[in-house]
Amino acid sequence: MLMLSMSAAAWLPTPACAQEGWGADTLRQLAVDAVEQQLPTAEIARGANRTEVEAGAIDTRLRLAACADKPRAEVDLSRGSGRYNVRLSCAGSAPWSIYVPVELRVFRDTVVLNRGMDRGEVIGPNDVRLEERSEEHTSELQSPCNLV
Repeated sequence: MLMLSMSAAAWLPTPACAQEGWGADTLRQLAVDAVEQQLPTAEIARGANRTEVEAGAIDTRLRLAACADKPRAEVDLSRGSGRYNVRLSCAGSAPWSIYVPVELRVFRDTVVLNRGMDRGEVIGPNDVRLEERSEEHTSELQSPCNLV
């Protein structure tokens, strides 16, 4: 979902954003870059094996006014979620701002069972292994030592 907030002057009948180098692909990359720049200090990524950042689609029919400078990017990674909206804005004679949806996937090692177990069965060291999984599919157990 793309949310748009623009003044009437920012909506141009000509493809000004493409002419100035701020096409949809470039804007999507700016949104990804904004998230990636915050990852080293973001709580959500602390202790992660790796991360993946992917920007959602931007309506290619948008015709944004030319922006003399690189659009400003704002995103708040402090809330614990994998989906964010990056606000890209241009302050100029015809200001505009758009929200680019971005998905952040965080991968961590998590403890998984090697086999199915019955209720009450004692878990031993050979019953578990570490496996990298997306955070949405991980448990709180990230070390077999905490389990066995």
